[in-house]
Amino acid sequence: MDTKQSIDQLEVLKNGVVFYRTVTLTERSDAQTSSTYHRSILVPGQSLDGIPQEVQNVAQTAWTAEVLALWVERMSNPAAYHNI
Repeated sequence: MDTKQSIDQLEVLKNGVVFYRTVTLTERSDAQTSSTYHRSILVPGQSLDGIPQEVQNVAQTAWTAEVLALWVERMSNPAAYHNI
């Protein structure tokens, strides 16, 4: 039995939040026997330790100084951004 993992969805929102989905495929004799999915969310400035390199590259590109500053501002006053 062979198991393969890959990122099959990757999205960055305007506020810098990164969503990604990992799919794990299990195959036996060239036939897929099962697949499982795991969704993950990263917020600007979050540690990227242990995160797949493909996702790290996207997050590091998206998390500009401007995005990080706005994220910190939003988190320090969440009520001001409640309905945005």
